[in-house]
Amino acid sequence: MTVKASPASGYVISGFDVTRGGEAAPYNEANDSTGAKYCTFPMAADTTVKALTKECLSELTPMFTDVNPNQWYFEGVDYALANGFMKGVAENTFDPHGTVTRAQMATILMRFCEELMG
Repeated sequence: MTVKASPASGYVISGFDVTRGGEAAPYNEANDSTGAKYCTFPMAADTTVKALTKECLSELTPMFTDVNPNQWYFEGVDYALANGFMKGVAENTFDPHGTVTRAQMATILMRFCEELMG
């Protein structure tokens, strides 16, 4: 069986909790091209599926399909987006594992200083 999870506004799906008879059950997790998460598991009468969520500071965070809510950088990326310090490298790409250029760092620092100065 396949379950698709769509989070409420301001949240992202961080994973699933699948149980069968009160015990953890095996499942496979995948994303589609829009970033929606799917959970696939063998069907049984006593199976329960819960989508686990994380709250986002920025409404932009969920649109980046390469920002995994279970990675160490999630809160930092969310904070940078919410405060306008960073905007991503493309419409649906943040590139959290990419290298920051000098020009990008200068822009980030300028935006940060502008925020401090008010």
